[in-house]
Amino acid sequence: MAKLLLVAVLLAVAVELSYQALRNPFIDDFLPPYPVRPIGPRFPTRPVGPFLPLGPRSPGRPGILVSKRDGDTKVDVDVKTGPKGTSGTVSGTHTTSGGTTVKGHVSTGPSGTSGGVKISIQG
Repeated sequence: MAKLLLVAVLLAVAVELSYQALRNPFIDDFLPPYPVRPIGPRFPTRPVGPFLPLGPRSPGRPGILVSKRDGDTKVDVDVKTGPKGTSGTVSGTHTTSGGTTVKGHVSTGPSGTSGGVKISIQG
């Protein structure tokens, strides 16, 4: 009986000391140094379905920046992506009023951007 009482007292003291250690603000060893990553499937954050522009577009991560200046006659941008958004091309054509044409092309693959940017200026 004395052994059981001794074990109960030791267990109660250990539990009380562990709660005091958790409440101590100077002990930060219990927190991981990096955020815990979620486990399980991840869902896409962009909407599913056709894209309907309903207001001003916020700048994203453009592969080619094509601007329209005064006197320009044509700005044409074509974007094509795969079914999961992992591959595709971004191309753009910019023609000024003087007849100068700027063309650009970016290819993306499953592991990121590949191919680079090709720009040719024709006058």
